[in-house]
Amino acid sequence: MSHAGRITPLRLFLAVWLSVVLVTATNITREHYPAFALVDGSGWRCDRYAEFHSDIFKHTDGHWYINNNIGASTLAAIPLFVFSPILDAVERRSVERIAAMDASGTKIDTSYSTPWPNREKMYRLARERGLDIRFGLSTLVIALLLMAPLAGAVALLLRRWCVDRGLGPDAAAVFGFAFVVATPMLYRAATLNHNLLVAIATIGAWWFIERTPGAFLPTRAQLLLAGACSGAAVLFDYSGVVTALWAGTLVIVRTEGAKFRLTNAVWFALGALPPIAIQLGAQAWCFGDPWLPPARWMGATSFSDRGFNGFDLPAVDLFVANLLDPRFGLLPYAPLLVLGFLPPPKGSWLSRDVWMRGLLLVLGYLVFASANQFARMQWNTGFRYLCPVLFPLWIGAAAHLSTWRPSLRRCVLVVAALHAFVLATSRTRHVVDDWDKVAGGAFRLPIVDTLARTATGKDLSLGLSNLSGGLVSPDAARAFLIGAWPSVIATTLVAWACWRLLRPTRAPHARS
Repeated sequence: MSHAGRITPLRLFLAVWLSVVLVTATNITREHYPAFALVDGSGWRCDRYAEFHSDIFKHTDGHWYINNNIGASTLAAIPLFVFSPILDAVERRSVERIAAMDASGTKIDTSYSTPWPNREKMYRLARERGLDIRFGLSTLVIALLLMAPLAGAVALLLRRWCVDRGLGPDAAAVFGFAFVVATPMLYRAATLNHNLLVAIATIGAWWFIERTPGAFLPTRAQLLLAGACSGAAVLFDYSGVVTALWAGTLVIVRTEGAKFRLTNAVWFALGALPPIAIQLGAQAWCFGDPWLPPARWMGATSFSDRGFNGFDLPAVDLFVANLLDPRFGLLPYAPLLVLGFLPPPKGSWLSRDVWMRGLLLVLGYLVFASANQFARMQWNTGFRYLCPVLFPLWIGAAAHLSTWRPSLRRCVLVVAALHAFVLATSRTRHVVDDWDKVAGGAFRLPIVDTLARTATGKDLSLGLSNLSGGLVSPDAARAFLIGAWPSVIATTLVAWACWRLLRPTRAPHARS
């Protein structure tokens, strides 16, 4: 079967990369701090960033650690390390500027217009220590070299997976692109987020297990890699256990013959062990005990008194909220995914067996998220706990969409992409409020919005004025910077570029 298409893999990758970079937010999440500490040479100890985040806690050894697995932070530290000379220089200049202000008796402007007290506190601490610009640039480095490339790789995997099952390469490319830009993948890829990385690792496990249609005849390399992806899901977050159990069960159940089942299970386990061992080793290094998760060492927090450290029996109301709550629910964030719950049409390129195996993964994460009481706090972060279910639901939805008239399918995908774009840019974490904000004329890309709210944006306005040689006043530069035009121009350019990249070119005429 030919995988050639007029929308080449490179063009698809670039379109996804541009889309994610466009909506990148400079939000500093808890996963950033251990990454910063690794680059600082402090291991995963976040002493320098104590009090910056509510999930950074002081352990009995006197050091500060993050209440999360170390996978996402360790991965993010790689591009940060590459750019550390530039980031160090930026920080030194900021510290020197602050020292000069202190010497002259000038008060440091730490203003940040935000309704979120914890964000204001974090920005104030970063600004006072000369870390604000370094933090912002770090988010861009991670977006350019980690989150956007990973999203592009996922789109390429989906394209290839669909083509192998008989879908046309250009249609498969469009579905690969839409998987990122028309679902909450876009919202979550805008920041460093461990739940999204669990989803990407889950897609990797899916890829190696469901690599070829028909009989399950995996090679040892496929089993090792499927296990490695499953172990990586656990390394990113303990919710990844659902992925590991699901993938391991599929390997055992789909293998014919007791002898081969045992052999395949062993190879899968051998692949999963290294990343899990890294997490256990990190827990031993940080807390002196490899077996207890970071949450066990943190003090009491909201919902940690329920069940075992916040993990209780599945709750019906939380099960429903994870699906329907307009602040973080799956279907308000991606209404189109309701199609993924429906059996694929007869004769579809997606077999019913594959669809059902995907639904088992969806059910596993729905049950897990309804038992994890911390899922009740998603209102302050938006959709995230159910990131791993996006892929199986999307291929189910794509199976239906591929049978629709092309004009109707294009319209639906455009509307879905617009919805995802509004949520990814507005980020009020309520789908109705997001649309109200944009419809009311308050459209700004996340980076522009941050500059409009912070003292760092004021500094940038002054710098632009100085660069113009005084031709543009600081007030005029700021008015332009915080207005809609920079966001509208950037969005228009990226939309045009994506349209050009994903527009099938005419096939060349054969010469007579």
